[in-house]
Formats: sequence, structure tokens, C-alpha cells
Amino acid sequence: MDVLVPDAASVTGGLIAGELALRGHKVLSCKRPGQSSSCAVLDDRSCPLETEAVDVVVGMGGPGAPWERGDGATCAVTHRVPLVLVDAELSDPLVEFAAATTTQSGVVSTVEQVAAAPLAVHSVIAHKTAREELERTGSETSTVAVEVRRRSGRLVVELWYGHDMDRSQAERLATHVVQAVREYDSSAAGVDVLVRDLSGEEA
Repeated sequence: MDVLVPDAASVTGGLIAGELALRGHKVLSCKRPGQSSSCAVLDDRSCPLETEAVDVVVGMGGPGAPWERGDGATCAVTHRVPLVLVDAELSDPLVEFAAATTTQSGVVSTVEQVAAAPLAVHSVIAHKTAREELERTGSETSTVAVEVRRRSGRLVVELWYGHDMDRSQAERLATHVVQAVREYDSSAAGVDVLVRDLSGEEA
């Protein structure tokens, strides 16, 4: 899994990057040792969020607004990439946008849990879109469940349908869901779709 630790050049960031690498994760950074700017683009390099398959960003908590700290966490929020904040105060304005907060000792397990979990906002949008489309077509009693995850920089939409819906209906419904999710998150590399009935059969 690709994990972005924006300030891996710092002491704390370097320790976290090392722990993640030991677990087999590919660690990316915005800042290099000796680099004055905390942004890769301002250092005439490509932004990892634009060129790499980042699934989680690890931001450091600290005083001041995120744009003053320059820790790259704000970019994670704008790119809809799950953000894990380390040692953040409750007053940190990014806490409400973070997928999780943790201490330095728990960062690796938290990153892995966040990467495995459905994307909260994406999944809400997907479910809402599915229900609205079912209501529009007079199928509001149909059984459906939707989750969205991030895998290798792409979004994976999983839609399960009940016995009161056939596969072709479920696939059409998935098309509407993908469109809504893509409108919300245009930064992801793409969207993959898995359509299954509740017995587990996959399309």
C-alpha cells in the first residue's frame, strides 16, 4: 500500500515512515531533507497525490492552522484521500476531516485499519444515490447496500442487491452510484465496480 507521510524528513515523520516501510508499505513524502518548502510542487517536483497511488495520508498534529504548518494534510482532504492525524489536539481544524486520529505508537495499525475500512462520506453518497434512484423508479422497497473503498489510488464501489432485484437492475443502479461518487471524488485514478447478490455471487 502507498502511504504519504508529507513530512517524512522530520524526526517524527521519519520514525513513522520507517515503521510503515517495515510493514511492507511504500512510503512517499512531500518534503526532502534540506528542502525549504514543504510542498513537492514548489520544489519543482510532482505532487505524490497526483502521480502515485496513495491510499492513506499521515499528517502530524501541531500548533497553528494546517496551511501554516504546511504538513500536506490539507491536500489529503481536498483530494478526498483518507487522512490519519498523529498526536493532534481536538482543536486542530483538520480533526473533523480525518478518517482517524492516533498517537505515534498506534499509527501503523491505524493506517492499516483506515485503508481496509469503507470511505465514510463516499459510502454515504453512494447509499443515498442508490436509494434515490430506487425511489425514482418505484422500487423503493428493494434491498440494496453500497460501500466504497480506496485501493491502489482507485475507488472500488461494492453494491449488494436482494432477491427483489435482478442483476441488470443492480448494474444500472451501480452506474448511477459510480457517477455520483465520481462527481464527489474526481481526484481518484478511477472507479471499479463489484455487483453482488446477497448470496455473494459477483458480477
